[in-house]
Amino acid sequence: ETSVLLGADCAMGFADFCGTRGYRPVGIYGAGFSAVTLQMAPITTRFKLLQCSPLSSTTDLSAASSYPFFFRTAAADDKRAIATLASAQAFGWDRAVLMYTTDRYGTTNGEQIKNRAVNFGILPENLAVLTLPPSF
Repeated sequence: ETSVLLGADCAMGFADFCGTRGYRPVGIYGAGFSAVTLQMAPITTRFKLLQCSPLSSTTDLSAASSYPFFFRTAAADDKRAIATLASAQAFGWDRAVLMYTTDRYGTTNGEQIKNRAVNFGILPENLAVLTLPPSF
């Protein structure tokens, strides 16, 4: 019987696979999306497996006390929002159009930027917001 394992089931399946074959893994590289990584991280933490996710950027994964074996190669969303706004400030921009998709990723990033814009000299009345459906 063949099955496809996703998210947390993938991590559990990986651990079971290794356990039945005598492998002693040290870690997992992936997942590539925050939603899947969030499902896998509690499992990799439980088994004390390092988990490197190349693209997962949700700030939910930034809690080192919850996910001590997790690391990533992409900056967390809150850090990227700050970097984006700092760039606008460095260019002397005080007006902006913020476009983002209405999925979890886009909304999280859009809110991070909207909530911090005033700290970087972009007043709410000078920030136009355009939301797009997830599959625009």
